[in-house]
Amino acid sequence: MKFTPLLVVLFLFSFVSTFSFAQTKSITIRLTDAANNPIIGATLRLAEQADSTKKLYNIADTSGIARFSIVYEKQYVLEASSIGFKTFKKGISPTNNLTSFTF
Repeated sequence: MKFTPLLVVLFLFSFVSTFSFAQTKSITIRLTDAANNPIIGATLRLAEQADSTKKLYNIADTSGIARFSIVYEKQYVLEASSIGFKTFKKGISPTNNLTSFTF
């Protein structure tokens, strides 16, 4: 079988491109009310601060917890809303040492 240069280039490009993507890691966000009770079913939106078109959405579980897979060392804007509560908006900057947030 004879390999053409185009096939070799395509193979190398596909191999290299799999390593060029940033690795994602998980963060945990817990929402509580003033009495420290979980806010069940809250809608959370996480957007990159540098590119607000990149948004992730999640719903808080029965413990008020939502998890996101993100790229660390970037700044994000968290927006949370739930019936009976004011919409909450806050900037967060997850790192290897800071992966859990409670609001």
